[in-house]
Amino acid sequence: MLFGDRTADRCAVTELPDSLIGTEAVLTPCDAKSSSKEQAAVTANKDITLYVGLDSRVTNVPSWLGSFTKTNRTVKTSNNVTFLLYSKKVNAGESVKLGANGQSAGCMNYIVLASAAANTSISDIYPEITDVAYSEQYHQIRFTWKPVDGASNYGIAVYLAGKWRIQTQNISASATSYTTPKNLTAGKTYKVAVAAKVNGEWTAEQSIKHAVTVTVR
Repeated sequence: MLFGDRTADRCAVTELPDSLIGTEAVLTPCDAKSSSKEQAAVTANKDITLYVGLDSRVTNVPSWLGSFTKTNRTVKTSNNVTFLLYSKKVNAGESVKLGANGQSAGCMNYIVLASAAANTSISDIYPEITDVAYSEQYHQIRFTWKPVDGASNYGIAVYLAGKWRIQTQNISASATSYTTPKNLTAGKTYKVAVAAKVNGEWTAEQSIKHAVTVTVR
């Protein structure tokens, strides 16, 4: 169950990220979507990651979710609703206020899940580059990587003249590829790293360790 006022036969989870199986649900009432008031407050008795799933049909993200990070994960239900997950790390003893849904028609109220904080530190995380594709016609390269949970955006760095230089750091969290500009110098070799920004920190250390070397064709 995801809501205190909806039985499983009306709204059951059909798709849930593997890492969230076994998480605790905070049961808010679905009908509270029409309220403009604060709905609840969650106080953590240990370090947790709090997830809020916003109905994908909600057109304006509530301002109180500004302290959360939009992830690339979703929850889907038996009544064909997709919830977009936002995450926030909450330390033991801290409280988080759950505000209004921001839209009352044509949608469901948001859902809330809580899981024990992962032990993995930022130093263990990086976007794994899974494919490098070359265009000989345009002398450009496309890099594809695995998404990182909780990433707010991605960046590309290139090793030039003995130091790492940032090429871009504003790639959307929903993107998993980047194509270089056209007309790079054919035959020139570069070392390239893809980094993710997670909870305000870049995965620079691991990203550089797992950089790839490419030669323009």
